[in-house]
Amino acid sequence: MNNFIVTGFYTKSPYDRGAACLAKSCELAGIEHDIRNYKHPEEKDTSEACFQKIMRLKINVIRNVMELHNKPVLYVDCDAYIKDGEAVKKLLNSSRFRNIDCAWNMFEDGSPNTPKKRFNYMTHWPAGGALFFNNTIGGRKILDAWDKEFDLNTNFDLYCDQIRLYDAWKKTPDITYYNLPKSWYVMWGESDDVVISQMQLRRLPGVVDQVERMLWKDSSDINYDYIYNQAYIGGYHKGPDTTNAREVVPYILDNLDFDSILDVGCAKGWAVYQLTKVGKKSQGIEITRLGVESAKQLGRNVKQGNILNMYNIKDNSFDVTMTTDVLEHLHIDDIDKAIKNLIRVSSKYTVHRIATWAGNTNNWKDFKHLIPDPHLTVRDLNWWEDKFKQHGCKLIKRLDDINTLIFEV
Repeated sequence: MNNFIVTGFYTKSPYDRGAACLAKSCELAGIEHDIRNYKHPEEKDTSEACFQKIMRLKINVIRNVMELHNKPVLYVDCDAYIKDGEAVKKLLNSSRFRNIDCAWNMFEDGSPNTPKKRFNYMTHWPAGGALFFNNTIGGRKILDAWDKEFDLNTNFDLYCDQIRLYDAWKKTPDITYYNLPKSWYVMWGESDDVVISQMQLRRLPGVVDQVERMLWKDSSDINYDYIYNQAYIGGYHKGPDTTNAREVVPYILDNLDFDSILDVGCAKGWAVYQLTKVGKKSQGIEITRLGVESAKQLGRNVKQGNILNMYNIKDNSFDVTMTTDVLEHLHIDDIDKAIKNLIRVSSKYTVHRIATWAGNTNNWKDFKHLIPDPHLTVRDLNWWEDKFKQHGCKLIKRLDDINTLIFEV
């Protein structure tokens, strides 16, 4: 059990992706976190007053999390992630930190980013992206002093939170401060010796892609059932006929000879319903409980199931298996297993519409805390064609206009 909790907050993109990375890095390290999403105070307001309002919100987040969990708080900006969780736990759980009121590392004079270089202000300043505050009288005192500085100093600068924290710290000599090592909080790419790494999402937007791939590299980390059940609860695929199968189903009916078909990852069963209407023996399996319940209420033959765990379906049970915008949602390490299952239960054909682009679209924006991008395997159709051929399938039709591949098994 850790003696502290990590917090952070974000107001808008791209920091939602950073927040997901921070949360995931905490989970991998076994560190409790409470990372919050706050609406931007004035979404279209880019004024100095609005900027300082957001910076001041940092103090309130730390206070609220400390009070709620009754623990010391490590605040981390949502464009950073914990790279060395063991180092964080070792230091913050140590006996020396029981009597430390606050801790951070100081950027020293000489760095091109110091306020002295830009504003001729001071020679040292706190690295505001990773700050520790203990749940002590002194810890709460420095938070109060920091908050007060925003009232005392209303001048605008890009480092208003760090400068006001520095001023509050200098005016509160009776607190116990610990100077964290230089490796504690480091900008992306500046050093290999780093505990918490700042991704600089605005300046280096490609970095978050690398971090996501690193943090979600193991398929065993991905709980598909949880992610998509939570997304459905939040309104993802809300409509009863939300589907990407509308262009695929007519082609199947016009060009393939079959009696039975299994739609894997069928959402609320639109394709199952359409195929049943024309006399085909149709069944769907869907990973989400809400999707299955909705399909059953609509009278559609849909059962709960997972493309990676189709053990209850016998070999060659259906003439055709199909997916529409499902396979790209799997981690690349799970693709072969999914394809084997799709082939195993089919006796004639397997048909797949596959998205070949990133999935950061508006219909996922509210669920990025679950996983930043639902399209975990983004590859072109050539890659997918080769992948199925590796499993013995024969391509009989490629429909590039609707990103669909049709194979004989």
